[in-house]
Amino acid sequence: MLNESSLDFEQLQRKPLKEEIFEVLHKRIISGKYAPGDWLRQEEISSQLGISQTPVREALDLLVSAGLAEREPFRGVRVKDLTADEIAESYGMRMFLECSAASTAAERITGEDVQKLVSTVEKTRNLITLNDMSMQWHLNREFHLAVVAASGNSLLSRLY
Repeated sequence: MLNESSLDFEQLQRKPLKEEIFEVLHKRIISGKYAPGDWLRQEEISSQLGISQTPVREALDLLVSAGLAEREPFRGVRVKDLTADEIAESYGMRMFLECSAASTAAERITGEDVQKLVSTVEKTRNLITLNDMSMQWHLNREFHLAVVAASGNSLLSRLY
């Protein structure tokens, strides 16, 4: 029988099914299996993965909120086809927010915040293949959210 002292709780990070599906779809988009403009059919994806449509719908919502897909009323969700200007604008906005967060975090960061950032960076050390892309994306987001949180600016956290 397992007892609490024999478990490494960091290894037991279970993700909600919608996040696992998001990672599968994210990987397919990044690898080009789904091209810009392709429709992401909820029924088709749930059938391919052998799961119900509810977590697929939730994963599609995550893709939309991440900016990788767009929802068209009464038609569905499709992979977003970004223009060069949209990509440049999003990186510019992200740079503005992240620089502000990093500057403020540098003044307010705690030892615990630093440890969290170091731990996240360590987890990325061997993520170098296309199959690692989704985890790399997840950890990159985790790192940047931790910097924003370390800024202590709740409005910046909500905007980010």
